Amino acid sequence: HFSKLLRETSYDIIYFNSFFSAVFTLRPLLALRVDPRIPPKPMVVAPRGEFSVGALALKSSKKLIYCYLARITRLYNGITWQASSKHEEADIRRGLGKTACNIVVAPNVPAICKGLNEPYGGEKNDAGPLRLIFLSRISPKKNLDFALKVLSTVRVPIEFNIYGLVDDEKYWQSCQKIIHELMSSSITVHYHGVIPHDQVGQILARHHLFFLPTLGENYGHVIYEALAAGIPALISDTTPWQDLDTYGAGWVIPLNRPQRFAEIIEEHSLLTQTERI
Repeated sequence: HFSKLLRETSYDIIYFNSFFSAVFTLRPLLALRVDPRIPPKPMVVAPRGEFSVGALALKSSKKLIYCYLARITRLYNGITWQASSKHEEADIRRGLGKTACNIVVAPNVPAICKGLNEPYGGEKNDAGPLRLIFLSRISPKKNLDFALKVLSTVRVPIEFNIYGLVDDEKYWQSCQKIIHELMSSSITVHYHGVIPHDQVGQILARHHLFFLPTLGENYGHVIYEALAAGIPALISDTTPWQDLDTYGAGWVIPLNRPQRFAEIIEEHSLLTQTERI
């Protein structure tokens, strides 16, 4: 199928939006390598954070075997690699070595948040518990279960709102078990499902703190969106956003310090609305 598609379609370049995708990268790439009737064209692979330490730790045995086979078969030779930052460039080099000899850093262009200059914070006041938001796919890489476990150690009232597509049903079920245990404490958790992108800024701005202890991001659009909406971000140190503390825009904490995440949440809950702004 891919061989026929690549022979009969007119194109100038092939862009693979993943390294590990069996369907949309491996199969067409194999077709290109084995079918001499396909005209040679430039090829680009954008791993999209797949080589971060946290992402590689998920199903690590399969991924390491695939990386090894990719190197010894030279399947990816002659390909240009796109990294979204110097941070991701280092991840790719660490994961593939000399296989990724041609890496181009092409930073992501963030979307403009609708109504960015409008005051979203009207609903945000001192009444009620601290409102935290997690907005991302529900998958192991985004580390929602870690966030929930951190909240289980927090000693102040918290309202935790979760937004995002359930990308891994089994993982979501394990998160729901933690949520069920949390609901007997002072932590309330609500899952709101998927929201239209044009509502993201408004929903983010109704919260006091954005919480994303991700295992790895090549860019992290939602981190930018949280900052653009005017709320600080509490994130892991596995993204290009390494200097939030310097600019008073949030906190960057290693994942091996879960108690520090909890301390920051508790400290933030004690601030007045004016101090939070």
